[in-house]
Amino acid sequence: MTALLLPLWPALAVAFGLGIACGLMTGFPRSRTTLIAAAVPILALTVLTGLAWTESVPGRAGLYLEIAALLLAGYVAGCLLGALVARLSGRGS
Repeated sequence: MTALLLPLWPALAVAFGLGIACGLMTGFPRSRTTLIAAAVPILALTVLTGLAWTESVPGRAGLYLEIAALLLAGYVAGCLLGALVARLSGRGS
């Protein structure tokens, strides 16, 4: 994992920062439709992580899958942190 993180840390930082910005602007989902839309990246992250963990995709495609899972995890974590900060600051009710 360290070999994957070392060259990708700038992209991971950008994904996390973008997630924080999106989470600050939107906050937590409030309606049923936005809750379903917010579940899509979480479902995609679950599928990508499962495929990466079982190593079912070999070669270069497997590497790209692991990179996608890593960057999507950073984005989702940033979104959650940004939405939490927005809620605690009183902007996202």
